[in-house]
Amino acid sequence: MRTALMLALLLMPASPVSAAEEVVVNKLGGDIDVRDAPGGATLRTLGGDIRLRSAGSEVFAKTMGGDIRIDSLAGSLRARTLGGEIRVHAVGTGSGRELYLHSIGGDVVLIVPRNFPADFDIEIDEKRHGDHYGVDSDVPLETSQWRTWSLFGGSRRIISARGTNGRADNHVIVETVGGNVRIRYE
Repeated sequence: MRTALMLALLLMPASPVSAAEEVVVNKLGGDIDVRDAPGGATLRTLGGDIRLRSAGSEVFAKTMGGDIRIDSLAGSLRARTLGGEIRVHAVGTGSGRELYLHSIGGDVVLIVPRNFPADFDIEIDEKRHGDHYGVDSDVPLETSQWRTWSLFGGSRRIISARGTNGRADNHVIVETVGGNVRIRYE
């Protein structure tokens, strides 16, 4: 009886996903490509690129080795890659959004509307003495830098950039180790 019930459940056709449901994709390896996620998305791969063409709500994207690209983001974001570039186009102005982008070994590019009200907090860790990375931003930011000592000897440069575009209704945090950061207006 139990086997018959399990077989029936396995053979039951899947119900269609409603527009408000979150898209969830977890892979052990390989690329993830999602066209539309109006209810948001959780996308994880242990090795591959992540591409999301459109998201209407919160997105979590993580890859252990690959690029993350989001063409149209209307919600909050937590994006993390351990060996790739992050490229995000945030749309709409709204409030209460948090964009957290973290890359180790890659550049971060964020495109926002000119009137996107947010505070921006950016940090670049050059990782090794002699590396040269920087922040290039259309949003006015105050930049500072300092040297810190590495646990295994030598120093490295930390670059910090902060600023606010309009009211601080949204929060943008960008961190990269060994990469440049570019913030552009649409």
